[in-house]
Amino acid sequence: MAIQEGDRVCVTVGIMEGHLATVLEADLQDDYYTIQIDEYITTHAYTSNGLQLITKDATEINCKFCNRLVENDQWEFCPWCGWRTVKHCDVRQLYTEAIALWGRGSQINMAEEELIELLLELKRLIRNRNDGFTSLAEEIADVEIMCQQLRVMFSFWGDVDTDGKLWPKNSFDNLVRSYTITALYNLTDRIEKYKMKST
Repeated sequence: MAIQEGDRVCVTVGIMEGHLATVLEADLQDDYYTIQIDEYITTHAYTSNGLQLITKDATEINCKFCNRLVENDQWEFCPWCGWRTVKHCDVRQLYTEAIALWGRGSQINMAEEELIELLLELKRLIRNRNDGFTSLAEEIADVEIMCQQLRVMFSFWGDVDTDGKLWPKNSFDNLVRSYTITALYNLTDRIEKYKMKST
């Protein structure tokens, strides 16, 4: 079944793999499709090999943590990010409750503490004074959790930028997503340029 304009698709290749999108333009002859990925203003170009058509009667279920497409609601763990976000646990709600219980200031301080602990563990690793990778894995997990809490924190409450303008809800989280994609593209470009120099 050919992909048409207005169809819902899932990206199956590259750094946007697993994300849902809408087809804005479809050139069937040249196999060229312009899509807009959910929550992003920018458009991307793909061939049919990089897109999976979502049928009209399919239920779109997104992981509540990484927002990627999950095939059904029976997953115990998200197949993309590994979090228990689909059937058993709403992680964003969990973070919201933690922020409401202990407050923004307390959770920001906790994020700072976890970042410092990860930094110290990395220094111990460099000096060969660690106890294997167990402690490093623990600190990385703690930092990832606190970073996600920060995203939820500023997206839920909104915040005021340097011009005194109040950001709408979720704009901060979308901004982090956009910078993440930009950073990944830049990293891909740097790797490709390094490979070209090495050959």
